[in-house]
Amino acid sequence: MSTPTTTIRLPTELREQIRQYARSGNKSNTEVIIEALRAFFEQQSASARDDQVERELARLAEIDKADPDLDGFYEEPETDPFGGKS
Repeated sequence: MSTPTTTIRLPTELREQIRQYARSGNKSNTEVIIEALRAFFEQQSASARDDQVERELARLAEIDKADPDLDGFYEEPETDPFGGKS
């Protein structure tokens, strides 16, 4: 099966790093670049999910703070509930 081709311009030093890394791992330059791009996009996706979770937690905390039944819940306790020093 034929795959599409993309041409990019790389700085000479980066191209050499790719070539050396590929050679040391018995891989092609293409394999190294594909692996690097996949890892990059996986990291970006995980980071975006983490950011979304943080925003949702902050939103829920604001909702909780508005609930009179939870008044003081987010404040520092006067004593450590586990018996340690505060």
